[in-house]
Amino acid sequence: MQRGQTLAYLAGLLDGDGYFKVTRAYRTPGTVHPYYATIVGVAQLWPSEAVGTFASTIEGAVMKPQKTSAGRLMARCEVQGSKAESAARRLLPFLLVKRDQALLLLEIARTRPHERGRARRERAVDDEMESLRQALSSLHSGSWRSGKPLPVSPWLKGYRVLGPE
Repeated sequence: MQRGQTLAYLAGLLDGDGYFKVTRAYRTPGTVHPYYATIVGVAQLWPSEAVGTFASTIEGAVMKPQKTSAGRLMARCEVQGSKAESAARRLLPFLLVKRDQALLLLEIARTRPHERGRARRERAVDDEMESLRQALSSLHSGSWRSGKPLPVSPWLKGYRVLGPE
């Protein structure tokens, strides 16, 4: 399969059985500013060749199968950080249903401070990150008002109309 065909297939998989997620965590006790982790993943009933293809293409790993509440095994692959952002960027032109979620994940990655150590950070950055996380959560749950503009940078707005060509 050609690279474009594989990415289109994986975007369809992500549209149907995947997710974009941002978690907020305070990494160590006494941390003042939360860390926002970006995650892209897919899950299907075990065994799943599609999840394996997703994992090998985006350099992830298929996780140990877990049982659902109904007792069925699920195959899952999840990538975080720069791998998640790379996957979102590569699959974005092919996404139909979850394009806006991918855009918000990329905006979070762009906004996230990249300093190390205990550097000072503005409260406004934390507020913006939390606002973006809430917007992604609203899109995921279906409570985002249709037609409401996404809170993304002007340079990301062109991605809304980006296609495979």
